[in-house]
Amino acid sequence: MSRSSFIEQLESRQLLSGAATLTTPPPFATNPTIIADRKQLQADEKTLMTDQMAGVKTIGADEKAIWTDLQNVMKVANYATDIKPFTDKLTADEKSKQTAIAADLKALVAAGKADEAALAADYKQLGVDLKAKNKTAVTADQAKIKSELAKLKIDTTPARNTLTADEKKWDATLASDRTAILTEQEKLDPTLKTDETKLSTDEAALKTKLAADQAKVKADEAKLQKDLAALKPTV
Repeated sequence: MSRSSFIEQLESRQLLSGAATLTTPPPFATNPTIIADRKQLQADEKTLMTDQMAGVKTIGADEKAIWTDLQNVMKVANYATDIKPFTDKLTADEKSKQTAIAADLKALVAAGKADEAALAADYKQLGVDLKAKNKTAVTADQAKIKSELAKLKIDTTPARNTLTADEKKWDATLASDRTAILTEQEKLDPTLKTDETKLSTDEAALKTKLAADQAKVKADEAKLQKDLAALKPTV
């Protein structure tokens, strides 16, 4: 490695941090443009960190308010009676989902049972032929296994599709049940809806603000790198 290459690598590790230890300050250490770039980068990084911390605090307060609302709504008169039909439906649907998925899994296993047995025998034979170093037989075994795997996929596809469809269907049903419970709770205590809306608004605002902050930091870094590169002497 040439001396100039070594120095360039050393400088590249020190440029952003400003941690150079040379006795004579390099050009970038006192260059007004570089100093301004670093100052802007540090300021924008500080803003990003400040906004992150403020955002976490705000979201935390929102979630705490919702938790308090949920505790209060359960103290409303006749809450247990009003909410019971909704929670009963959720419980029943959860049980139905478990039953349906268990049946689908059983069907999936049954659909592939014969193919799995054939594959087990094929792999056993492959082991025998590998041990005997019978290349011709090994090649035939591998081809047979490939064919059996393809057959297994075809034979189990209908059952797998049914399982996927049922999982999707029941997940949607349970999500609807939980939404119905929440809607009923919001009716009993309107403050809950207000605080939930505030949480959603604050989360969206924080996401937008942090994205803007991160874009500024990225732009600052790009400008600093570009200005540093412009200071390097050409050979």
